[in-house]
Amino acid sequence: MKYFGTDGVRGIANLDLTCELALKIGRAASSFFNGDIIVSKDPRLSSDMIEMALVSGILSKGNNAYLTGIIPTPALSLLLSDNRKKGGAMISASHNPIEDNGIKFFDEKGFKLREEDEKKIEKLMEEEIKLPIGRGGKVIYFNEAKAIYIKTIIEKNKLNLNGLKIALDLAYGATTTVAPEIFSNLNSSLTLFNEKPDGEKVNVGCGSTNPEFLSRKIKENGFDLGFSFDGDGDRVIAFDEKGDIVDGDMIMFILAKYLKIPSIVITVMSNFGLKVLLNKYGIRFYEVPVGDRNVLYKMVEVNASLGGEQSGHIIYLPQSKTGDGIITSLLLLKVLVEQNKPLSDLNKEFIKYPQILRNIKVNDKKAIMNDVIFFKEVSLWNEKLNGKGRILVRPSGTENLIRIMVEGEEEKEILEIVDCLEDLLKKRLTQNFSLGDEEEGSQ
Repeated sequence: MKYFGTDGVRGIANLDLTCELALKIGRAASSFFNGDIIVSKDPRLSSDMIEMALVSGILSKGNNAYLTGIIPTPALSLLLSDNRKKGGAMISASHNPIEDNGIKFFDEKGFKLREEDEKKIEKLMEEEIKLPIGRGGKVIYFNEAKAIYIKTIIEKNKLNLNGLKIALDLAYGATTTVAPEIFSNLNSSLTLFNEKPDGEKVNVGCGSTNPEFLSRKIKENGFDLGFSFDGDGDRVIAFDEKGDIVDGDMIMFILAKYLKIPSIVITVMSNFGLKVLLNKYGIRFYEVPVGDRNVLYKMVEVNASLGGEQSGHIIYLPQSKTGDGIITSLLLLKVLVEQNKPLSDLNKEFIKYPQILRNIKVNDKKAIMNDVIFFKEVSLWNEKLNGKGRILVRPSGTENLIRIMVEGEEEKEILEIVDCLEDLLKKRLTQNFSLGDEEEGSQ
């Protein structure tokens, strides 16, 4: 698709994602939904600007826009399932750098739009849309949005944490507006970091993509555990009492084991150690390409209640139709209290296979994914691993990056492989010919 990637439209504000484009998207989305739309945002510096342009597009088609202000992405999803609006738009670039922003859409039930629906919006963007002459829709401030989300989450997760010392890194993002009140209702000893919305600091040196920050705080202050969110609150990384990271794979194993969940959905990026444990406990798993939308619709297809990604993007369908870092944290706390064990004990079975991920910045992801010389080298290394590891090369769905992931039993070996592949890819980027011209390659 021309505009939509794996998680909506995303790019650098005022360069890739302009006001003109946002208005065009808003008008097409308003035509697609043909009704009132809830619009939410994270606190990035460009969010107000994009919100105004997007809303102008929505109103120009004669539909109303309900503005929630800054709330997490999963809060928007929850509101849609209960408020009889035709759709929702979230303005956020999630875990991306602060100069980026994005727009992602949800249907009236709170599900992210399927790819075929995004294609329909793109088609409408290229057409001349008939507008109501002499009038437009209304802006309605949905001031109770935060309170509805907070009340719903508290009611669904009645916990008594008996004074557990919990640290939260809110990454200066959207969870700053709801997490303090939710966690304050749990009878815990709560400490907040990066707890004010700040568009200049979202994800900068903090949050789920920078786990070193909260890990250090836990080691310094002796917390029982901690949670680190991303900019829009759909991801979370946990930390045990030692400050060690408990990532999405580990969280999914703990929840599946102790909540007795019979089947889950994971992605191709999940660590081999997770698969070993799922097999050990007879928990069936389904593997899908990277992307929470792929996880979600596979969960619906196979009737699995739990699914997610190693990055901490975890969906629990009984409570949410999209990834929700707060719900994931509360489920993990529920297990912790019921088992009366520290998080390190709950996670002690998990043996993580060495896994190295490299991100290489590129201009043309498609051309590189069609480079037969590079992928011939990938195949040769895969053969040398002889089933005791794997190499995954894929384009990022949200940034101009090629991701090379190598996993295996020996860290020294996989480091050698990823270094060789990164060097080769960079050499191919400097060649004086267009990558992909020789013949068709493969992923």
